[in-house]
Amino acid sequence: MPVATLTVSQKVANILSNSGVDVILTRDTDKLLANSINADLGMRCKVANRAKVDVFVSIHCNSAADKSAYRGL
Repeated sequence: MPVATLTVSQKVANILSNSGVDVILTRDTDKLLANSINADLGMRCKVANRAKVDVFVSIHCNSAADKSAYRGL
């Protein structure tokens, strides 16, 4: 079963919060903040810039339907 990016982000946020870090999530649902991906990313940047954050973490969970897909490191 795939893990949703939001779920991973919330778990990381909880770990950081429990360690004393002030955390701001750019979203709390699995919905875009705007009508397109580019506009959504722009909105997330605005959230971070308004909050004057020191660190911005972007979490991605990528997948491929083709099981042979692999990008070696």
